[in-house]
Amino acid sequence: MISKIKNNSKYVLCYTRIPQENLIYSEKLAYSMHIAYSEDGVAFQELNHNSGVLFAKATENDNGYLNAKSLKNPYIFYLADGTFGVVAVRTMADGEKDDQSKGRVLLFTSADLLQYKESGLIDLKGDTYVSDVKCQYDEDNKVYVICWSDENGNYYKNFMTDILNINSASIPEKTEAFEIETVRTEIEGMVPRNIISISAEVAHRLTCKLTVPTNVKIEIPESVCVTSEKELKAVKAAAIYSDGTTAMKNVDWNAAEIDWNKPGTYRVEGKVHQDHY
Repeated sequence: MISKIKNNSKYVLCYTRIPQENLIYSEKLAYSMHIAYSEDGVAFQELNHNSGVLFAKATENDNGYLNAKSLKNPYIFYLADGTFGVVAVRTMADGEKDDQSKGRVLLFTSADLLQYKESGLIDLKGDTYVSDVKCQYDEDNKVYVICWSDENGNYYKNFMTDILNINSASIPEKTEAFEIETVRTEIEGMVPRNIISISAEVAHRLTCKLTVPTNVKIEIPESVCVTSEKELKAVKAAAIYSDGTTAMKNVDWNAAEIDWNKPGTYRVEGKVHQDHY
């Protein structure tokens, strides 16, 4: 379900991927949250090169060794303060069941969908493995509603007034089965999850940070005062990129029409220098 729809909204789809051979895209990479962006909620473009943006943290044994973890079935939702939350099923690195996560789901928070904080495992007070999960904030009742299914096909819901208090969930109640509405796209290997609307500001930051910057403009001085070809070669162009960054570029100026012994105003053309290897 698309949440928090606003005027002029943009959209984010979260998903995981189908694993491929280890050298191509292993379980450790595929079982992470990926995101795609859309202007209209229909046509989505993968971000971050179709790679994960959110991974489950490893756990540590008493002897100091780390246990790699993965996640499945992520679900993005809005927190009460307007920032973002993500719930997901934590698994072992290869996607198999994680005994430490039995009856629990993993919670993350984020202000911008770029940086995430893992808040821990929400205890749903169920003695069974969680298969799927979603979460919504009920603004009327000021409570979070977590709906989930277990490995046996049973569906439950819990209530939390403070989702960051991961041990404060109510006793699970049986509920109706749920489905998560999503879209079909051509994104390679995608296992789609839910769509959420985002503000234009959040969308701008995501696309700037998680897409390959492209050159959108070249700026040069309207006029310069130079007395030699050496001074002309020192005049550079500013390349403006889609992520807001700027880079100064050398220019191959065509000075053939300039008479350096005759002061005056000359029109000079040039091409931004591009090294070829």
